[in-house]
Amino acid sequence: MRLHFNLTQPLRPKVTEEDWGSTEWLVDDSLVPGVGMSVGILTVLKGKKSPPHAHSNCHELIYLVEGKVEITMDKERIILNAGDSVLCPAGTSHGFRSMDDVNAKMVISYSAGKRKYEATS
Repeated sequence: MRLHFNLTQPLRPKVTEEDWGSTEWLVDDSLVPGVGMSVGILTVLKGKKSPPHAHSNCHELIYLVEGKVEITMDKERIILNAGDSVLCPAGTSHGFRSMDDVNAKMVISYSAGKRKYEATS
């Protein structure tokens, strides 16, 4: 299938808000049908954490731009500082916790345009 994008117009991101932070989606299948990938800027508010979850249909790459976060992946805790990255394989339970006195900002990229989201414990 060949996709046709209008390269003369900027992409129009969408923002999803949560009580722990927000995601500014730069591209995914809802913004560009058929694109087959998702990229966003995730903000975790200082002192807050996201609920644990998994994406059964895609891998997730996380690159920390600002702040310090603890990522829990299948009960293993990983500390990221600005400039660090980690890959969450498809189906891996994970969540984020901001550990700094500033909001944490991450670039997140998924290997699917329509991510499946499953709450985990």
